[in-house]
Amino acid sequence: MTINALANELLMDRTTLGRNILPLHDGLIAVVKGSADRRSKELRLTDAGLARLRQASKGWTEAQTFREGVRR
Repeated sequence: MTINALANELLMDRTTLGRNILPLHDGLIAVVKGSADRRSKELRLTDAGLARLRQASKGWTEAQTFREGVRR
């Protein structure tokens, strides 16, 4: 996904998104030239980023399951 497309999807300014993703550059995402337009930049998850996303998703699901159990 391009940085501009992600910024639009998140209803964020492109420069704000650029600052917010800086910590992810530490091996979790790669910024590459666009496949359709070489002037654009695309964000791609690295293998480490995908592993972290899967781990976080599992934790999120567990937290939501716990939260639902507490509410009942």
